[in-house]
Amino acid sequence: MSSDDLSKKMSSSAGFQQLLDIALTGDRDRFVDVIESVGLPTLMERDELGNTLLHLTAAVGDLKMTKLLLRFGIPEAAANDCNQTAAMVA
Repeated sequence: MSSDDLSKKMSSSAGFQQLLDIALTGDRDRFVDVIESVGLPTLMERDELGNTLLHLTAAVGDLKMTKLLLRFGIPEAAANDCNQTAAMVA
């Protein structure tokens, strides 16, 4: 799945969309800066398919961003609407 396909599926808050856009570019420094402005709860939001940012970065194969999200506390075992974890979509 391409990052463009993932972006088109978003229906969450503007903060979530902003974080997704940055996460998919792999710009970890900017990602951390934006988290400070939108707040940590935004990391727990999901898209219309129940995917977390962790699912979406795993799906495009960005291991460094995926690890960063885990350090911020997104649950590794979180399942989307298809009952898939981030590891399953990677």
